[in-house]
Amino acid sequence: MHRGKQIQAVSYDCSILGFHVRCRPLIFIDVYNLNGLHKDSSFIVASALDADNEMYPLSYGVLLSMNEEDLLWFLEKLKLVVQNREVVVVSGSGLPFLSSLDKMFGDENHSFCFHCIKENFNKFVDGNTAFKVQGRGKEIAVKYLTDIAYARTLDSYNEALGKICSFRRELYDWSNKLKIKEWNLPIGPRVAEKIFENQKVGDHLAVTVLSDVEFKLGDLHGREEVVNLKLWTCTCLEWQMTGIPCSHACNAITMASMNIYQYVADWYKRETQEHIYAEVMDELAKFGIPHPDDIVSSASSGNDVVLCPLSPRVKRPPGRPRKEPKGLQVETVKRPIRCSKCGGVGHNKRTKCSSVAQ
Repeated sequence: MHRGKQIQAVSYDCSILGFHVRCRPLIFIDVYNLNGLHKDSSFIVASALDADNEMYPLSYGVLLSMNEEDLLWFLEKLKLVVQNREVVVVSGSGLPFLSSLDKMFGDENHSFCFHCIKENFNKFVDGNTAFKVQGRGKEIAVKYLTDIAYARTLDSYNEALGKICSFRRELYDWSNKLKIKEWNLPIGPRVAEKIFENQKVGDHLAVTVLSDVEFKLGDLHGREEVVNLKLWTCTCLEWQMTGIPCSHACNAITMASMNIYQYVADWYKRETQEHIYAEVMDELAKFGIPHPDDIVSSASSGNDVVLCPLSPRVKRPPGRPRKEPKGLQVETVKRPIRCSKCGGVGHNKRTKCSSVAQ
């Protein structure tokens, strides 16, 4: 897919099919500045997640002028790729024209990257002259922010907000704006590592068997959670939110002598990964290198699009150029002086030629 000279976009057919066959309904939008093409040119990428939580490329484009119209055009084409699936779009809070995302995918389906939020939070803390939060205080502030972002219930969310409000009202006001190759196992190694960590925590929980499918788990602090293996639920809500058995569920599954991998959501299964990467990318047509002053129009093969961007515009640095490049060692070889009278080397006929003197 492409649009004139101002914006170009690519989405491979194999990536689209892989996304629809098993990828979770999550899309991540990133924008990067490009040097050399145009003053305001940008590279925009839309990615999903595969079954091992690795980034899965879905679509990307080159915007020669980063304005709302061009960004909206790219999002419209991305919407065609997504088709009728309802997805959650995650972007950085610094992305220009965020309203375009809300228009295309809905405000309720748009979230911000927490890594970007933490960066902005740190800048807000460091740059606020009305108060100073340093050392241990800043670490506590970031912890409160993390508790807010990862709260799974309304009570825990309000509790975390209350803590940061008591700590610093200014931080509360800021935080209150937060929008929330082969595998040896049936699941990916990252997910397997997470389950292993949950199992280690679950080994220290006290278990009460309520029925064949229900178990009550308690920790040393007196907190109790109930796991239902038939419904795949835990009252801590982590299992329902992530699709990966929490520490309580891991203990209950072990008590029931069941296979823990059967209780992992299909998003993370090996079969899902195989479906996602089942499509093969066709070989791309080869083109000669264009003239630097030309723009080669897009050439398409099937549903794949090949783009040749504008050549970089390099400005000559000020001042006169060096006679010899810096750091380049050039060895100069001088021709020997030869006498035109006697043919000898090392002198000429006017100076030291013996035949002239005679």
